[in-house]
Amino acid sequence: MELETSIFELFEELLKHCSVISISGEAGTGKTSFALYLIGNLLDMDGSCVWIQASEIFPRNRLVTMFQDNKRQYLLENIFITPKARTFNSYHDQLNFLKQIASTNLNMPSDLQFIVIDNISHYLRLEFANVGDIKKKVDLLDRFYENVLYPLILKCQRQSISLVCSIRCNTYRICCWFPACIRYRSNCP
Repeated sequence: MELETSIFELFEELLKHCSVISISGEAGTGKTSFALYLIGNLLDMDGSCVWIQASEIFPRNRLVTMFQDNKRQYLLENIFITPKARTFNSYHDQLNFLKQIASTNLNMPSDLQFIVIDNISHYLRLEFANVGDIKKKVDLLDRFYENVLYPLILKCQRQSISLVCSIRCNTYRICCWFPACIRYRSNCP
């Protein structure tokens, strides 16, 4: 319990200085569960979270087993899931939705503290695999980062919202992107 408390104290301190938390790892390593655990423990009792189901359905049953009575009820009422009934159908659906979030408020809660994008990389990886030419692959990635992710990160910075992204890859790590490296696109610590 003491280790758990110190880990969350560390994350609370990091969130004062960074606007993006990236949780990456192989399939089935617990990225979604860890994101849910973070949100459940760091969400203020007067805050809310928007959980974007990019390629996986919101883990409601995990939330119910992870948290007790009052906390569980608060989370169920204050984690807003989008799209509501399903995940995105394609890269273009996800791309258009994330562009909308970056450019408008899309009826976001006024007390928004976190945005979670569960498996932001899924459709990007599929789209990337379908492009044969290396120049087109580079263009695809550049467009995604410059037109979607970068504006979303800047919006989160301006509005003091923490952005949590789960990313499927071959290594497990947790990375915080600090505002200075985002603003100036220099090397991150």
